[in-house]
Amino acid sequence: MTFTKPIFFFDLNNTFRFKHSWQLEANANIQTKGDVLNYRILSPSYNLGFVVQKCWLKNDALCLRASISDVFQRSVQDMAHDCGFFYTVQKTRSRNHRLDISIRYTFNAQKSKYKGTGAGQAERQRM
Repeated sequence: MTFTKPIFFFDLNNTFRFKHSWQLEANANIQTKGDVLNYRILSPSYNLGFVVQKCWLKNDALCLRASISDVFQRSVQDMAHDCGFFYTVQKTRSRNHRLDISIRYTFNAQKSKYKGTGAGQAERQRM
């Protein structure tokens, strides 16, 4: 038996910022079937999560963040293991469905003081 099929990982992370310091994130992780060393991944695995965040105070120093992970509960991984003298198949169904809530406060929060001084103008004009 040969193990030559590659596994591909896709991370699709999207962040949407709205007025009044609201933020929404939609994140997806996908792993395809394939081979690793002497393991064969027999099923793809998916994970979809969402985050909502709201910030308050000057420079968004106080933030409340709520996230939910594994929305569709598709953390499935079927794999086969070949050791030459024995062959095993394992089917794993994990439930990583969870809700996390966090509060963050940033001390001495300041906006960037960088104003952009037009560095490189001389080079642009020279070109």
